[in-house]
Amino acid sequence: IHNDSSPSMHLNPKTNNELVTCFGCCKSLDIFGVAEILDNLPRRGREWITETIPALAQLLNIQINLGEPSEEDILRGKFFAIARDIADILQHPKNIASDYMKTRQWVNEYEDCYSINFEELMSGLLDKGWLRDTINASKLITSGISNHPIIGEDKITWIIRDIRGRPISFISRFLSGEIKYIHSSQSPIFSKKEVLAGIDLSKETIKHNPFWIVEGPGDRFALL
Repeated sequence: IHNDSSPSMHLNPKTNNELVTCFGCCKSLDIFGVAEILDNLPRRGREWITETIPALAQLLNIQINLGEPSEEDILRGKFFAIARDIADILQHPKNIASDYMKTRQWVNEYEDCYSINFEELMSGLLDKGWLRDTINASKLITSGISNHPIIGEDKITWIIRDIRGRPISFISRFLSGEIKYIHSSQSPIFSKKEVLAGIDLSKETIKHNPFWIVEGPGDRFALL
């Protein structure tokens, strides 16, 4: 959690509330506080039930029954799965836009950007069992009104992740033309005003260090 020249911590699993005490910063945490800091699991709100409890139960091999998921929960889970599969296909080494990154001086050890033919991407998703209507409904790789592809060989694409590192959106830069950027539409897993690209990489260091917020993905890649 923090730097300490002489680490000292006490763990008592038999207490009901304060399970862990750090004598360096005098902080005491229960299991949910630890999970929030180490695994970025929500400590409050509905996500504490829908995300944190199941994650810890799986980790500790505890059987739970939270009842039937709502239609919204099912849809969110489906979109998270589609976003993960899109990212998996994009991240194949042959799709890394390495030449473009070199020309822009964006090469770094943390992230890459990608370029792939749209139909090739769609074919990969269909091979994974997704229906074309479901893929389009997610609005992850097509724009809202016209269903215009936001990913293609005429674009460079970045993966946007939430604080837990899950792919939730994609943003592309056109290589030519008047339009510069195009990104996934708002969805049950993505709200542009609530997402800070790169937070998954920075969540630990920004707790104790200065940080910079920049306007676009190109500026962020230049800093990386």
